[in-house]
Amino acid sequence: MVLNKYAYLTVFLLLGFSGCEKDGSQSEQYELLKREFQGKYAWISSTSSSPVDLNMDDIPSTDLFDELSQLNELEVEIKVSPKPRGNADFSATFATSWPDQSLTRNGSKAEGVTTFDPAVSVTYQILPIDGICDVDWNSNHFMISSDKYTTSSRTSTLPESVSYTGITADRIITVISKKTLYTSKGMVATRVTSTFKRL
Repeated sequence: MVLNKYAYLTVFLLLGFSGCEKDGSQSEQYELLKREFQGKYAWISSTSSSPVDLNMDDIPSTDLFDELSQLNELEVEIKVSPKPRGNADFSATFATSWPDQSLTRNGSKAEGVTTFDPAVSVTYQILPIDGICDVDWNSNHFMISSDKYTTSSRTSTLPESVSYTGITADRIITVISKKTLYTSKGMVATRVTSTFKRL
């Protein structure tokens, strides 16, 4: 399989702090957000909730790195900006990348594929996705929403959940998305959990 294109999935974080437990002025909240989250996060792992065979070797695995080695090139980057957005005096961007499958048959896009077809070729590309979110300090989650994307699209999937754990220097970001993947058994619906560690 060939990873033929990378783009970045960009989620714009609209930080509405009316429901947050962190006290302080907007400037203090801005500095807190920068200190707690800004920076790059290196990919650690991606696992699926059910075994899948993406490389067509007839050995399904829940460890997606066994199926797609390019995953170790992925990262998350969070940038915090003093530029106002919405009702907040500052904003941030959340960017990551994920290799979505593109299916072709005889040089044309393969439509309606549900079962395995040896004539179908698989390549990977990443489609950008943007949304808005609030930070929930109580549950350690970013709440993401979008009027463009859903959590059920096969190719343009909004993360179902983005959470964080650990102290500031060792922050771990966990991204969970629903995916329908083409495998040696045909289409398989699964939930993919990817983790990233702060650099």
